[in-house]
Amino acid sequence: SMMGNVGITRTSGFNGDAVINVIDQPPAMSGTIQIRMGTGGTAPGATPTPEQQAEERNRQLLANKQDFARLTLGMLLSSLTAYPLQFSYGGQAESPDGKADIVDVKGEGDFAVRLFIDTSTHLPLMLSWMAKEPLVITTTVGRGGAGMQAQGAGGNVVVGGRQLSGTGGQTLTPEERDKLTKQLDEQRKEAEAKRRVVEYRLYYGDYRDVSGIKVPFKLQRSMDGKPTEEVTFEKVKINAKIDPKKFEVSK
Repeated sequence: SMMGNVGITRTSGFNGDAVINVIDQPPAMSGTIQIRMGTGGTAPGATPTPEQQAEERNRQLLANKQDFARLTLGMLLSSLTAYPLQFSYGGQAESPDGKADIVDVKGEGDFAVRLFIDTSTHLPLMLSWMAKEPLVITTTVGRGGAGMQAQGAGGNVVVGGRQLSGTGGQTLTPEERDKLTKQLDEQRKEAEAKRRVVEYRLYYGDYRDVSGIKVPFKLQRSMDGKPTEEVTFEKVKINAKIDPKKFEVSK
């Protein structure tokens, strides 16, 4: 995520039942902007209770496991111990390019996707699921308040700290920061309520033979019919040894 000429890197995932969620915030922004990822549940500036912290941790763990399942379904076509899945036959679909068998896949939480498999090659073609569109928020901060534009899971941005300045370089008082924080939170909730449910798709392509196994070397994502991401793998190893230290993430 780029904010002006400053970059913020977020690493997310899981190690067993441990959540990996690290946001690398540059020192230059320390005390200026606090980025809180998640659905919220606490008042701006309030300290979450142990129960709320546990609930947020479990939510993040489930979300990361679900994203992992979507990524690997077209490669492994199996239910993994990390996130068990249930499969059922969903019929057949036709398109100008040919026919595909549909497999309905469900998992813990609200996980429900449809996997399309080519009837002639028996290779996965696409994964489809319905979910809310992302919430993209742009804020303009000044002494007169804050303006917000929502283009559309979400996350929530809380502005505070001694370094925050209004227009003209004037530092905001604690009372102004509190008022601004509450205003942004109210606008975020309003934008959240307007989010639409849209179709997401993950396409598997460019299959190549690796140690006798067909592996997709290109993944393409789309949301509401619009391309959003393309990933190309340069090299794939089957059953390669993985150093556990790769899952030890720190700031």
